[in-house]
Amino acid sequence: MLSRTQTVDSACATLAMLNIVMNASELDVGQRLRNLKDTTQGMSPARRGHAVSEDKFIRATHNAFGRRIDVLTADKVLEEKAEKPPTRPRKVVKKSVPKKGKTTRRKPDSDSANHYIAFIPADGWVWQLDGLCANPVKIRNVFSGPFHDSTPSIKQIHSNSPSGLIENDKPWTDAVVPTLQAYFDRYDSDNFSMLAICESPTRGIRSRLAAVLRKIYLVEDLLHGSPELETLRNETPLPIPRNNAGQLERYCLTNTAVFQTSLPEEDEHGIYENAADNREHLLDMWRALSTEISAIMGDYDGHLADAQTDQETSAARKEDYTPAIHAWMKTLADKGVLEDILG
Repeated sequence: MLSRTQTVDSACATLAMLNIVMNASELDVGQRLRNLKDTTQGMSPARRGHAVSEDKFIRATHNAFGRRIDVLTADKVLEEKAEKPPTRPRKVVKKSVPKKGKTTRRKPDSDSANHYIAFIPADGWVWQLDGLCANPVKIRNVFSGPFHDSTPSIKQIHSNSPSGLIENDKPWTDAVVPTLQAYFDRYDSDNFSMLAICESPTRGIRSRLAAVLRKIYLVEDLLHGSPELETLRNETPLPIPRNNAGQLERYCLTNTAVFQTSLPEEDEHGIYENAADNREHLLDMWRALSTEISAIMGDYDGHLADAQTDQETSAARKEDYTPAIHAWMKTLADKGVLEDILG
């Protein structure tokens, strides 16, 4: 379990994501994060957090998503902290304990209202990783309850469990619910959100596309030389013709990758079973697979368009409109409009 303590302001979201991906052993995090993980392996959470804040790659990536006003605000807070004179320790006042059955709710302060924490399954436990805490917190032993491996990051853990942890078919995330409910009850606010780090959907779509292409190429091999197939190709061209490297590259595939794609045994058996005496069934299969390829391509293109929209939204969020607002307000003031509005 590798956790990192937050050592700088406005970095809790970045730290939460790092705490998740750095503990996913099956995930390829890339050379730069892998080097950071290796060099900080034996450090304490605080020292690991400091190493993260000093890492130029992480700092540049983090700041790339920030607005200029966010950076200026953070600098202002640091300036005020530096200029603020030290205060004397306050006397500890014992707070009254609320009566049993009553829940004390409080309004969130500026820190708690905008803070990210992470929950992950690792080493047989569900953990809460909070950059403001010195150490990770164990939420629940997943082997002690009816929780199963609903995510890739916990499959390896459960592979050694004799019970399989599927008594009531509950995912490990159900173990986090009581902790989340405690946060909801603690603060008088509805400003909560939950996010999940998951695999890009385009990877799964790409695998589906490779499998369907492998099937249709196999069907074409069995129909080789058939005049019916040539007629069908002319009437309904294949969305991605065989050996069209350019179109395959658009979906991050190659001919080699397609032909090396392994198919389930029942799928191959179903194709070969009809090869000898049911040529019409193979032609129907070709039509169905061609339609499926078009649908998968549309699904892939749709996700790419969504990703592009997200990037454009992120870029627009970083635009600094302060000079335009300042010029607009100055114009209103010069024309006396601002005085009328404020007066």
